[in-house]
Amino acid sequence: MKKQPIRYERAVTFGRFNIGHQGHVQLIQLMLEHGDEAHVYVSDGPANNDWALRVLLLSHLCRKANVDLNRVYFNKAKSPFEAVSQTIQSSPWQEAVIVLGSDQQEMARALGEHHDCPTIINQRSNSSTQMRFFLDAGFFREDLLHLYGGDEFITSLAMILRKEERVREGSLSTSCP
Repeated sequence: MKKQPIRYERAVTFGRFNIGHQGHVQLIQLMLEHGDEAHVYVSDGPANNDWALRVLLLSHLCRKANVDLNRVYFNKAKSPFEAVSQTIQSSPWQEAVIVLGSDQQEMARALGEHHDCPTIINQRSNSSTQMRFFLDAGFFREDLLHLYGGDEFITSLAMILRKEERVREGSLSTSCP
């Protein structure tokens, strides 16, 4: 018999989510396995893509994966410490579980120690770097569409967000529409 995960009222994560992908959906699904609510803090720092577009892409990806969006709350925060503090302070039991990606293990440890919270690491299934490769290489459009489940809307949003990044980086080339 499969052991049931420990449940918390709230699971919290923080990230840039500049170009949403399936790994982010898996992170949110893991949050919902361990928490009644998933508080997804999307960085609102100036070095990020448009906040509303990033949340739209994440929401659409989650909807396609049948994630219960009634239990997912997208919020803004400037730092992971602010995100975790807000979630804990607003929780009736003053507790939450921190869920971060495998590339953020050190941050998870620091946040867990600082807030006296348990942490869970989501193992990486794909990465933003991988998505950028396919977005930047126009001749891989079919592969990109496949990575986004054939969804033209999601693919177009990802392309817009990548273009935003590249403009900010000053490296816009003609290969990205």
